[in-house]
Amino acid sequence: MMTPGVVVLPVTAPLDQAAQAMNAHRVHGVLVLSVGGQPCGWVTSERITKHVGEDRSLNWAVDAIGEDVVAVTPSTPVRDVVAKLQHPGVNRVAVQQRPEVMPQGVITDLDIAALMGRTGSY
Repeated sequence: MMTPGVVVLPVTAPLDQAAQAMNAHRVHGVLVLSVGGQPCGWVTSERITKHVGEDRSLNWAVDAIGEDVVAVTPSTPVRDVVAKLQHPGVNRVAVQQRPEVMPQGVITDLDIAALMGRTGSY
């Protein structure tokens, strides 16, 4: 049910690099990491579009963080993941063993839909 892997960028990455990463990996969100390696939030395609027409040399990925990091463990029941995805502003849920460990994947509504399509339920 989880999409394995997470596209990440450092907090110092330019916004162009975030857009290029989204395009290259065909995702709508990139996780921004602090200098210490902690997740800061998700740069979202929706937030990137708000910077169109601005001086690109002044924009950083951190400026387009549009979503906080919401996380679950690999053993979290699907119903609990769905409940998190139903909160306003939550479009993706990171899957990680512990908060200090890099996420091993991400779950979006498309992952839930794919699961339902395969099994007929969740």
